[in-house]
Amino acid sequence: MQRSKSEALFTEAQKYIPGGVNTPFRSFRSVGGTPPFIARGQPARVWDVDGNEYIDYLGSWGPLVLGHSHPAVVEAIKKSAESGPSFGAPVEQEVELAKIICDQLPSVESVRLVSSGTEACMSAIGLARAFTNRDKIIKFAGCYHGHADGLLVKAGSGALTHGIPTSAGVPESYASETLVADITTSSPSINSSPQTLRLLLQSSLSRSLVTWELFLLCQDSWKAFVGLLKITAPF
Repeated sequence: MQRSKSEALFTEAQKYIPGGVNTPFRSFRSVGGTPPFIARGQPARVWDVDGNEYIDYLGSWGPLVLGHSHPAVVEAIKKSAESGPSFGAPVEQEVELAKIICDQLPSVESVRLVSSGTEACMSAIGLARAFTNRDKIIKFAGCYHGHADGLLVKAGSGALTHGIPTSAGVPESYASETLVADITTSSPSINSSPQTLRLLLQSSLSRSLVTWELFLLCQDSWKAFVGLLKITAPF
């Protein structure tokens, strides 16, 4: 497989971008090698700058449910660009999208649209703390929820690609407000049943939030989310 162009770009990128990538998820440090620099995509395939073809199992981390360059999406992007790409003010499409989300998800009464998963988690934590008047949160070991200080605790492979399991630069006081549950482990020595989470919640009424992101297009994600709501509702 030809990789010379990707390797040259990665070398150049490291001169100007820490680690050569703009998010740890794009780094190959944990597996070795050079990340491919993607040039284009069509439906379920992408091609790198060296012309190598790949089946895309990533889907831009979730949002590309219609694949790459779907004609309807391309046309909508062109239309939006012609009208003006961004205004820093409310637009009609925001209302349309929020209504669709609320209509499709029975438990969602209202929705705040943000630009990244990090912002979504930070907003959820702030809202939960304000509503409950509690500070501590529970997250699951090995799960990555963005670059918010309190969530860079045992954040999993996304953070580990830079070689630091608990990221430097996070004050100990922030980390102390995050309780880590090993509920996602496959180890037989850990009880990963719903009862484990109930016990964690019951151990102190100071918990304000359980973080659990379901964004990887799993068909059972919604069922899992409903189950989590039932477990946490009494608290």
